[in-house]
Amino acid sequence: METYYIFCEGKKTEPNYFEGFVRYADPEQVKINCFGLGKETLRILEFAQNYIRKN
Repeated sequence: METYYIFCEGKKTEPNYFEGFVRYADPEQVKINCFGLGKETLRILEFAQNYIRKN
């Protein structure tokens, strides 16, 4: 199974947009996790790196 992580700046709009992909993805083949962080770009990158390391 492929897992995709999407880290975005907006807390609502972008996550809602990307969550739309989940409806069309085959849950047996793809897992999509979207995080709306409400942070600036460099903070998003830091969060993503730490999240991936821990998980």
